[in-house]
Amino acid sequence: MRFQCPFCKGIVSVDNSDMGANVQCGHCNKPVVVPSSRIASGTVIGDFIIMRELGRGGMGIVYLAHQISLDRPAAVKVLAANYASNTEFVVGFIKEARAAAKLNHPNIVQAYAVGDDEGIFYFAMEHIDGETMKNILKREEVIPIDQAINIIQQIAEALDYAWKEEKLIHRDIKPDNIMLTSSGRAKLADLGLAKVGDDAENNETEEVMGTPQYISPEQLTGDPLDNRTDIYSLGATFYHFLTGRFPYEGTTALEITRQHLFGTLIPPCEVNPNIPPDVSWVVEKMMAKDPNLRYQDASLLAEDLGLIKRGRKPMVATYSALIKVKNSNRIEAGSKPVPPKLRLRGAAQQQNVSKPAFTGTETVPENVSFAEAAKKASPRLQPKEKKPAPAITPKTPPAATPPPSPEKAPATESVPKPEPPKKTKKPKDAGTRSFRLGKLLSSLFLLLVLALAGTGAYLHFVKKVNWKEFFTKARAEVQKAVTVQGPSPFMKEAVPLLEAIRKAGVTDKAGTLSLCDAFLGKSLLPSNDEEKKLFREILEYYSPLDEEKVELARVEELKKYEAELAAKRQAAAEEAKRKVEEEKRRAEEEVKRKAEEEKRRAAEAQQREKEREITNYKNRIAGMQRETVLNLVRFSEKDDEAGLRALFEKNAAEMKTAKPHLAGYARDFVNYSNQLYATMKGAWELNDVFTNGNPEIVGLTIEIRFNLCKVKAIREGVIYGETPFGKELSIPVKQIVTTRPFRVFSTNAAAKLKKLPSLPYYFFWLGEYRAAKTASEDTPQLEARFSAFLTDYLKVALTQSAAEKAKVEQKFGFLPEYQRLVPKPAPKPPAPAPKPPAPAPKPPPKPNPAPQKK
Repeated sequence: MRFQCPFCKGIVSVDNSDMGANVQCGHCNKPVVVPSSRIASGTVIGDFIIMRELGRGGMGIVYLAHQISLDRPAAVKVLAANYASNTEFVVGFIKEARAAAKLNHPNIVQAYAVGDDEGIFYFAMEHIDGETMKNILKREEVIPIDQAINIIQQIAEALDYAWKEEKLIHRDIKPDNIMLTSSGRAKLADLGLAKVGDDAENNETEEVMGTPQYISPEQLTGDPLDNRTDIYSLGATFYHFLTGRFPYEGTTALEITRQHLFGTLIPPCEVNPNIPPDVSWVVEKMMAKDPNLRYQDASLLAEDLGLIKRGRKPMVATYSALIKVKNSNRIEAGSKPVPPKLRLRGAAQQQNVSKPAFTGTETVPENVSFAEAAKKASPRLQPKEKKPAPAITPKTPPAATPPPSPEKAPATESVPKPEPPKKTKKPKDAGTRSFRLGKLLSSLFLLLVLALAGTGAYLHFVKKVNWKEFFTKARAEVQKAVTVQGPSPFMKEAVPLLEAIRKAGVTDKAGTLSLCDAFLGKSLLPSNDEEKKLFREILEYYSPLDEEKVELARVEELKKYEAELAAKRQAAAEEAKRKVEEEKRRAEEEVKRKAEEEKRRAAEAQQREKEREITNYKNRIAGMQRETVLNLVRFSEKDDEAGLRALFEKNAAEMKTAKPHLAGYARDFVNYSNQLYATMKGAWELNDVFTNGNPEIVGLTIEIRFNLCKVKAIREGVIYGETPFGKELSIPVKQIVTTRPFRVFSTNAAAKLKKLPSLPYYFFWLGEYRAAKTASEDTPQLEARFSAFLTDYLKVALTQSAAEKAKVEQKFGFLPEYQRLVPKPAPKPPAPAPKPPAPAPKPPPKPNPAPQKK
């Protein structure tokens, strides 16, 4: 994991096992505490530093973060564990988030990035300086009409852009997903949870998403979704803005979903009388249960809201469309809801979902899965064959009720205006088909409708009459005209159908179903009480037969589903077994890996220990070597041959105590010590020869007191020689040891005795360092060896106290080895000669006295 150092702001990488522990920052070297979790404040997820929590939802937690690469604030949503563990959901989530990231619209929260960081899936988006409409509703209860229209228009434009650019459906439009910035701009959030409309493969099996107070009927029934689903949810949100209450309320999620499917929508203007009729009608059209009766395009909704803001009538506000929307959203008193033809959802719907308890009319928590509630509310079956025209989904058979009084007539009825032609093709709804059938009316009926429309426009704009009374009279006139002109298209089809049904009875069920399906496929809707009565009678015959057919299909679908469920359970069991085996294999590999890692670490530790021992031993050997050279001089000054022998013998024992991996270094030291010891033995033997004599040197020539003599004997340090004339002479060795005749004699004697390499050390042992240096110059090899010995000694001697260094300089200062180690300081330049004093100024000459006159 990674986190930001609170001191230097650098990014620190640690193992997950270090969470909550104290570590040292690699940038500032200060001790810091590792965050206790992967998404705590200060941790790094992808390119974002988590700052603090902003909110929680059903899908995860939203954090305020800072984007490192672009140095800007961001909001990061981290998926909850139950969603992150669903591989299919995660793949879809990343796919849809990337599609949302392609959108760039002023009313859509911009998506920045999507990905995972060590199993943590996140969706980063623009951070909005503002608040959600949910919080504003809690505080204000009701949104002012002008502000509500402005917000809904902006969100409609955002939905239109998302649908036309990427075919994205939001599926969870609600106040909580609408942000209002500090400048008053509305922004649509959570498009990362959207669904690609063209992805037909997942369209049928995807689990219900959304919030029950704002969810569309087709999301509950499992019908294919498109942009009209978001228009419905946006209408429910608009309803909440204007009235301060939900469109449908209930004590449980199941009850609310049934209301969306079969409930009667109370017009907003009846809840809040301050709402203009045109605005109320727009909300009702947005929330039509039949998608074909809603706005077919969010751009049309935005245009209507723009017209309302300018004080004009909506462009698609036709009287016939208004009546059909109201009928689709109304269940007459005393009637029982008839479930439409529905199809069972796939396996995703059969998941057990706990139903949250409700108190009063509280809001269901967001992102709750309502598949089970939708299943209980309206199970649906897959149609066996496609029909040429889509079957009308009967909502509720309306009961016969008297026509509304002028005081209770819908306030949203208005004089119809012709709809302008649309450039974009959209689905043909039932209103369009009914309008085409209306062309079959006689010219008298059309003239009457046009006259009423002209009269209504004149009264509205000129006379300002009461519209409720006007439309009550208008409907009466229209019904009277229809009666005069003969049966309507509905009656022409309904009356023969009822006669055929009554004749067939219950024996020919297939024929009755076929006739009813053909009638309903023509999309004819009742327009008066008599037609409504006939329509209810047709449904009384049709509904039981249709339910029997649906039940058979339901049983077959249930068997198929149970078989699929059993296969899935078997596959799940095999997958679980495979995962257990895989986990066991991974555990064994992990144990093996840890053992190998431990072995490797032990080997590395052992190697480090060896290297440490080697370093320490090399330092110890170097110290012993320095001590040997230093003691050689000390023992020579004391003429302590026994002490020096003991030192060399001690050095030779080092091989016995050294460890195997140190034996090589010990061997090198012992060889050096033994070689020096052998040389010193030769020096001691020469000292004995020049003190007590040796038969092998008798007869060698030596100069004694300027006489060339042959050595006859050496006793007690005195050389006895005989001249060629038989004269015997003697001289002590100490008197001539530094002379050239003795150096020549000693060289010849050492060569005779094969002790020539020890000759310089003989003089060194006597303290005659000049003679030793001169004796070493006989051969280059001997000179190099003796020079190295002197250099080793001087390096050690010059590290002692000042007094000792002064003694060393007195003894060896003349040697070139000493001069190389202690170079002489450069001579100081001579002081400049003092300038001679300036000469004193000469006094002025005295004037000659003038000669005196006599």
